[in-house]
Amino acid sequence: MSLLTQRKVIQQFIKTTNKWINRIAKNVGITKNITTYVARHTFSYIMLNNGTSIELVSNSPGHSDIKTTHNYASSGFNNELKKKFSEILTSF
Repeated sequence: MSLLTQRKVIQQFIKTTNKWINRIAKNVGITKNITTYVARHTFSYIMLNNGTSIELVSNSPGHSDIKTTHNYASSGFNNELKKKFSEILTSF
């Protein structure tokens, strides 16, 4: 498979995955647009909020530098909002 074909296959896979993630999100009452990008960072938030070490979480989204994970973990959401999202996303 050529590099161009590989790229097209990966892009189609991500597009299809995002479509299904959004269907699932709507079924559980989430109205925001959800993507694989959002999902991987949400996973990191949930893991950190449940006491997983930042070193372990840093490997999950593929961050090469732990500072990147720390920046994501400490920006954009306050702890109460993170906790609320974690509870919603793990309540099934």
